[in-house]
Amino acid sequence: SELIDIGAELGAQLGARCVQALGIAPGQAQSYGKAAMVGEAGELEHAAAILHPKLGAPLQVLTQVMSGEGKKLHLFHALSDPAGGALYATGEHILLHVSDGASSLPPSEVAGKLAGYASMHASLPKPEGFGRHVGQNRA
Repeated sequence: SELIDIGAELGAQLGARCVQALGIAPGQAQSYGKAAMVGEAGELEHAAAILHPKLGAPLQVLTQVMSGEGKKLHLFHALSDPAGGALYATGEHILLHVSDGASSLPPSEVAGKLAGYASMHASLPKPEGFGRHVGQNRA
């Protein structure tokens, strides 16, 4: 679509300007990040839409439940291109169940479902990057 084409062109122009401002060759860049701000009345989804690899292009998120016991839920997400399979980003999250302002065990129905998902995913291989912290060198 026209919107996707504009997003790709904008990304190319901004990338070229950034490496020019840094005085480096494009191949010398070590990492690349994106950010967006929305105003008080803005929608986060609007900012997210311009951060996709191509503006408005579809994305796929695969979620693996690493553990789901007690108060904690440990998830790993992989964001990719559903057509080509290119991996754009990963996210690892540990969530804590809170009720009435304090950490607590979730209701038994919820705990059972979480344990079930964790059990189904237990035999899956650990995803690349699992357990790494931000900035940690790759082995």
